[in-house]
Amino acid sequence: MRGKYEPILNSLIHAKKVGGQNGTQVFNIFTARYNLIKENFMATWEEIKTLAADLRRVQLGGNEKRLSKRNCIELISKLIESGLIDLVTTSDGKEYITHDYLVTLIKNEIIANGGRVSLSDIHLALGVQYQQIEDHADLLLKSDDDITICLGQLITKEYLKNLCREVDSLLQNEGRVSISNLSKRYELPVDFLKNEIHQQIPLIVHAIIDPADPCVLYTESFVNTQAAIIRGALCGITR
Repeated sequence: MRGKYEPILNSLIHAKKVGGQNGTQVFNIFTARYNLIKENFMATWEEIKTLAADLRRVQLGGNEKRLSKRNCIELISKLIESGLIDLVTTSDGKEYITHDYLVTLIKNEIIANGGRVSLSDIHLALGVQYQQIEDHADLLLKSDDDITICLGQLITKEYLKNLCREVDSLLQNEGRVSISNLSKRYELPVDFLKNEIHQQIPLIVHAIIDPADPCVLYTESFVNTQAAIIRGALCGITR
C-alpha cells in the first residue's frame, strides 16, 4: 500500500487471519460505516479515517479477530468501487498504488534503465496493466519536459545528449557518418535521430551537414581533405 491513502490501507491490510464470526464482525463494521457514508453523501476524509479506526480497534483485539487477506481485498475493492478512494490495482490484485506514486515509479524505471526504457518493460517490471502504464506515462510526459517518447519508449534528454556525444566521437574517428546507419545502430527512426543530432550541432556534435543530403555528416577536416584532393586533380587536368 503506497501513497496518499497509506494510513487507511495499512489499517485494512495489516490483518492476516479471520476467525469465524469475528471476521464477520469486522466486515459488518465496515459495511455499516460504508452505508452511512453512502446514504448521507458525506464521503469526507475524516469519515474514512473513522472507518479505518473502527477496523483497527477490532484488529488489535487479537489475531483471532483480524481480517483475512481476502476480506481486506473485498473492503478496498468496495472503497474503490464507491469512489471513496482512487487507486491503481496491480495485475495480481495484491497491491494498490496511488496515481501520483505510479508516475514516480515509471520515472524511476526510466532512470534505472539509463534514460531509455519501453512501456512494455515498465509494464512487466511494475506488474501494472499496460493501459495504466500508458496513461500514466502520458501524465509524466505532460509534467516533465526532460522526457520524450518514441516508438513506445520513454527517453530522457540526457540519454539523447549522451547519444550525440557517441555520434560525435564516431564522426571524429571516421570523418563521415550516415544517420541512416545510426538509425540501425540505435534502433531509432531516422527523422527522430536527425532532429536530435542537428539540434546539437555544433554544441556537442562538431559536424558539417551535407547540403545535398541532411542525413550525412562530415567533419571539417574530412571536407578539407576532400577539397584538397579535388583541387589537386583539377590542377593535374589543366596542366
